[in-house]
Amino acid sequence: MVTPKRDRDARPFQFEFDQLWEIYPRKKDRAAAQRAAIALLRAGVPFADLLAATQIYAVERAGQDETFTKHAKTFYEQNGAWRECFVTLNHIKEDRETDANERFSHEELEAEMRAEFVMNSNTSGTPS
Repeated sequence: MVTPKRDRDARPFQFEFDQLWEIYPRKKDRAAAQRAAIALLRAGVPFADLLAATQIYAVERAGQDETFTKHAKTFYEQNGAWRECFVTLNHIKEDRETDANERFSHEELEAEMRAEFVMNSNTSGTPS
C-alpha cells in the first residue's frame, strides 16, 4: 500500500506533535492542528519554543470556558497566538533574574503562569 505524501511528510514530527497535543487545552480538529504545528517545525521553529508556548497557553486557559479557548490550528498558525506566549515567558524569566542556562520544570512554569494570570486578571478590571 502506498502511503499518501501528506502522511509520509508528517511522520518525522509525529512524536513532537503528539506531545503538543497531549497538553493543548482544547481537543478539536487534530488533523488541522497537526498540519499547522508541523509546518512551523519544518519552517525551523524550535520544538522547545512550541512546547513552552503550549504549556503557557494551557496554564492560562486552565479552568476557563472552553468556548473561548483557541482551536489548536489557530494557535499554531504561522503568526498565531503561540508567539504571544513568549512575551509572558520572557517576563517571568526577567522577574526571576534567571540566567540563560536555567530551565523551568513543568511544575515551576505552571505555578508562575497561574500567579501571573491571576495577577493580570485582577488588575485588568475584568471579572475573574
